[in-house]
Amino acid sequence: MKGYFTVLTVSIFLSLGLCLAFIGKVAEENATSPRKWSIISYPSTYGQGQTFYYMEYLPPGYTDAGNKQTYPVILSLAGLGWHTDGLDFFPDRLKEANLERTIRDGKDYPFIILTPHLPTEVKGRYNFTGQYEDGVYIKEDSLIWDPHIVDEVLEKAKKELRIDENRIYLIGCSMGGSGVWKYLQAYGDKIAAAVPISGYYTDYGPYRNNPHADTEALAKQPVTFACNEKVKNTPVWAFHSADDDFIPTSFTYKVIKAINDCRPAPEPKAKLTIFKEGKHLKIYPRVFEYNTKWNYEITQHPEATGGVHSSEYMPSQPLKNDIFAWLLTHSLKEKSKHQPSDDILSEKHSPTSPSERMAEGK
Repeated sequence: MKGYFTVLTVSIFLSLGLCLAFIGKVAEENATSPRKWSIISYPSTYGQGQTFYYMEYLPPGYTDAGNKQTYPVILSLAGLGWHTDGLDFFPDRLKEANLERTIRDGKDYPFIILTPHLPTEVKGRYNFTGQYEDGVYIKEDSLIWDPHIVDEVLEKAKKELRIDENRIYLIGCSMGGSGVWKYLQAYGDKIAAAVPISGYYTDYGPYRNNPHADTEALAKQPVTFACNEKVKNTPVWAFHSADDDFIPTSFTYKVIKAINDCRPAPEPKAKLTIFKEGKHLKIYPRVFEYNTKWNYEITQHPEATGGVHSSEYMPSQPLKNDIFAWLLTHSLKEKSKHQPSDDILSEKHSPTSPSERMAEGK
């Protein structure tokens, strides 16, 4: 009898173990796979074989068995403060950047997010010589985003991931905001919409126009790239703070005004939001996150906006009333609908076009 109960007990535990294993297997097969945040290294063709890096975020469910869904992409360009001379602090330091910090803190997005690490040296092109010493630059030159490196990361990801090439977006903060303008000039026809935050532009030679050196002088220079078709045909929503103590607000409102003054005018027009406060760094969480304690008040003061209308922005629900929801309303297909045909462009730029003769009363 005792042996019977022993056999029965063992049988019950074996059955229970098999049952739990089966339930676990079913749960594993039916569950959404967790998000994935990886560091990718690759030999750069543009960098003549140098090893470059980027962070790759894959949303929950991406690696689920049988999932063939394509995903929109965000290219995220961080500011100078989040990069390093070499790889000493990479990737931990870059994970503290703007959009990247929200992911580190547990926020998930329905995007593939690619965050390139800005190399400090590119063979045959430029070297990084600037460095911080007590918070001040002691060298004339510095880093700047190279659009070809950003594009190399995107093209690599296209070959390896399930990307919706109709919905590729670009976000950049501070120096990354400059990177947005640089990338749009070169590859804007690949981008469905872009968000430069607290950025500047660099039209005048190498990075001697370092914003840490003489931002006021650079901000007075004219904007020469605004009517580049790849720039003006890309929907843009730019952000800046009126009290930015690092990058003058004029960088942003001058570019937006220059884009909207192009002829023919862009459709839709470039958007601008200038917060009354936020300085250079506190503006970033206002754009990416939401907190009822934060001040989202904007300004329409001409000195702070250059006369450009400042749009309200107060996200309340993720992917319903924030910058990510705005991005998802745009696609390359929709963008192409608003681009004028070659006939219209040639007529508009012809000094003897009927429309110009009519406007001149001839």
